[in-house]
Amino acid sequence: MPALLLTVIVAATQVLLLQPFQRPSRKGDELAVLLLQSYRALTHVLVHASLPHLIFNMYSFSGIGERLERVVGSVGLLQLVVVLALAKSFVLVSCEALLLFYSRQSRLPGPLVGFSGVIFALFTVDSLLAHPGAQVSLFGMPVPARAFPVVLLVMQWVLFPFASVWGHAAGIAAGSMFSAGLLKWARFPAVVVKDLESFLSGREGFIRGRLGRDALVSNVFSDLWRSLRR
Repeated sequence: MPALLLTVIVAATQVLLLQPFQRPSRKGDELAVLLLQSYRALTHVLVHASLPHLIFNMYSFSGIGERLERVVGSVGLLQLVVVLALAKSFVLVSCEALLLFYSRQSRLPGPLVGFSGVIFALFTVDSLLAHPGAQVSLFGMPVPARAFPVVLLVMQWVLFPFASVWGHAAGIAAGSMFSAGLLKWARFPAVVVKDLESFLSGREGFIRGRLGRDALVSNVFSDLWRSLRR
């Protein structure tokens, strides 16, 4: 199960390769850091502030990751995580650049770390594939499936105000961009996906995508655009 493997890799990277569980600075410097160390646009999702932070994120990812992996396959899931992590970073840096331009100071509570922004992006991609009237249970409370990520974000903001609302909101934006088809250009080249699938084919736990490359692109936004143009 590559979704589980990714979970183990993130946890191992946190413990073995990085200084584990350092509380991030509250200095808002995402823009400056990413301009000088652009690799952090991807690697920041591997760093967590505490052991509970890491455990909760990996538990959440194992569930949504396995569900999406059954649709797009193991290589497709890896591609999805990478694209969403980079898109989330782009959204955060763009927000900080706008704040710096208009107010001359950043208001983002950063730097922001952890895998939860990617998890919110995955929740968004999954929720936008749901039927319009579908509902899901959130702690026993039925909510519209397509609104699930936003309801979860608001609930988290109310119950855990110290959590990264900016990072999670950026994840929802990244997931929406992917679902709208705006990130097709950022996907792995088809030949790379084909070669990776050929290399991994037959290995235990490997899942080949059963649907095409656009399996996770939703028609929600195209339908909305058509209705607005009427």
